[in-house]
Amino acid sequence: MFHWMLCMFDGLARRGRSQGSAANSVNNQVMTITVKNMMYVSNPAECVAFWIAAGAEELARQTIPFGNTATETVQLAFPGNPGAVLQFWDVEFIRAASPEVADSRPSLLLCVESLTELHAFHARIATLTDTASPVHEEMGMFNFADPSGTYFAVQVAAPA
Repeated sequence: MFHWMLCMFDGLARRGRSQGSAANSVNNQVMTITVKNMMYVSNPAECVAFWIAAGAEELARQTIPFGNTATETVQLAFPGNPGAVLQFWDVEFIRAASPEVADSRPSLLLCVESLTELHAFHARIATLTDTASPVHEEMGMFNFADPSGTYFAVQVAAPA
């Protein structure tokens, strides 16, 4: 199983644990933060299939009516990591509903826990796309593009 997370939130969670709490607190209430990265793509089904082949699991699927049409959005996460979600939207729907963000592309860094996991994930990704760079051993990372052309970096998370 791959453990991946967004590194910046991994750092927040690690700081919270070192202070005796696994979650942030607002007004003495526990607050859980889930990060959902909205991915605006021309072919959501192709991207969802790619990420499922990479080891992600479908969390939710929703059909959203819009005018005379409807669109489907799908949320994925890797097993054991429901707090870091990729949510795929058809970019044409986004252009109609929220044109100011339609052409936004995220720059995402996915983190794994060890060099062994990095190499295993690299091997899996390399079977799915020819865009996977070699693993940079000194930096403990590689990058690749998904079918939409969005690039992702994958790195071994810094120790706590």
